[in-house]
Amino acid sequence: MRLEAEFTSEPFRGEGSPPEHALAARDAAAEAGLETDFGPLGTLVSGDAKEVLEALPAIARAALDGGATQVTLQVRRPAASNPPADEDTAAQHRRSAASEASRNNATASHPPTSADTTGTGRRGTASEAAANSATGEEPAAPVGLNDALARLIADVERELGSPLGDLDRAGKQRAVRLLRERGAFGLRKSVSSVADALGVTRFTVYNYLNREAD
Repeated sequence: MRLEAEFTSEPFRGEGSPPEHALAARDAAAEAGLETDFGPLGTLVSGDAKEVLEALPAIARAALDGGATQVTLQVRRPAASNPPADEDTAAQHRRSAASEASRNNATASHPPTSADTTGTGRRGTASEAAANSATGEEPAAPVGLNDALARLIADVERELGSPLGDLDRAGKQRAVRLLRERGAFGLRKSVSSVADALGVTRFTVYNYLNREAD
């Protein structure tokens, strides 16, 4: 069985040279023979379960000896090695999917009524309907949260001159800081979306946000 371990060490210093404690923890993982990815917000290591578990104390000790005040660790099985769901769980998922499809079909078979003044499924008020009738104009569609997040990410990518996933370590750290300062992480599912765009895990993004909150 293989395992992955992801860890961060404090104090965190972004957009500059990595702190000594982070480098020491990375080097300890490499010396233990683990596959090591020194990411912008944390370090990911993987290998045989026995090797990973035996190396963790040395990694934590190296970080603390290097000046870290705290080490945060997550150990997990890689997604590809997770066992399949049992038959009952699989059947439950199939029933949920069938129920969702049924609801979607029911919605599709009932077009919006005259009270749907936006054409997007949002039921407008009587005053909106009257205003639209008087001016002959189509109301502007509301901006969805996902659209707002996509625009914030696009703005940061334009400012930094590169897609988030292609930035170097310091660039990714700066991108996360800019997104936080502009309120991106107040939007729904923003952590997952930003983590995917950066090519990092939600664990390290959450840790970064917790650091900033402290």
